Amino acid sequence: MANFEDFLNDYDLDEPQEESLDLPELDTSADNSYAADFEPEYSDDNADISQQEEYYPDVDDGFSDDYSDDFDDGFEDKPAKKPAAKQKVNLPSFSGIGKGLNSNAILGIVVAISIVLSLIAIISSAGVKKSVNKDIQTLYSQMDSVISTNSQVLDKLAVIEDVLNLSAQVSAETNSKYISITKQPTSVATTLGRGQDGIVPVFTITASGSGVGLGSFNWQKKSGDVWINIDFDSDNNSRNDLYGFQLEVSKDAESGGYSSKIWATGITSEAFGTYRCVITDSAGERAWSDIVEITRK
Repeated sequence: MANFEDFLNDYDLDEPQEESLDLPELDTSADNSYAADFEPEYSDDNADISQQEEYYPDVDDGFSDDYSDDFDDGFEDKPAKKPAAKQKVNLPSFSGIGKGLNSNAILGIVVAISIVLSLIAIISSAGVKKSVNKDIQTLYSQMDSVISTNSQVLDKLAVIEDVLNLSAQVSAETNSKYISITKQPTSVATTLGRGQDGIVPVFTITASGSGVGLGSFNWQKKSGDVWINIDFDSDNNSRNDLYGFQLEVSKDAESGGYSSKIWATGITSEAFGTYRCVITDSAGERAWSDIVEITRK
């Protein structure tokens, strides 16, 4: 190595060199050095190949005997690799029982699905039935509450009606200075059909006041808890054939007021009951007569 370093030191790259260079000799005295006169030894290729054939039988390694062709084939342009086609999954078909699943397996699946659907339907039906029953019970409870409330309302209305009637009577008494009842009707006992042979008096009331007139009198009959107005047919001499009555209203000469009279023209069974007369003046003020009855004699 020292001789090679001396050579590099003596060699000037900037100066032109001669065609032949006097290179230093390599030191081959060290171990593992290479001999300058080394020549490879060659053996008989045919003999080696024949010897190898005895130990290595012919194996199809994918290469042809013509090594040059195999070498060239390695550099030929190969077509681009096509993507692998998606594998189609064949689902079991009922039209082709033999494909995918056999008939027993498909029948088992169908039976299992039917059982599950039946269970779902039963559970749903039970839930719906329970919900409907609950709704019906709730509806019944609400109906009972409404009926109870309605009954309470009717009771309250009856009380209100009684209060109004009492208030009206009190008002009439308070306003008695406007309507003065000078003659009250009285109860009578009569036979069925009385008055058929002639007109027989039943009730008479007389009242006076600045607003009292011929149209101030209105007779009423009680039906249950309700007072019903008695209609008199003006085209038939102010008669009421349901009860066998006839109405007469006239000016009273003694009091200067007006009188209203009911005559019997043939008492019917419907005529028996409770009566009163309501007097209304031109200002809308009212007065009530005493309550009287017609009983069967």
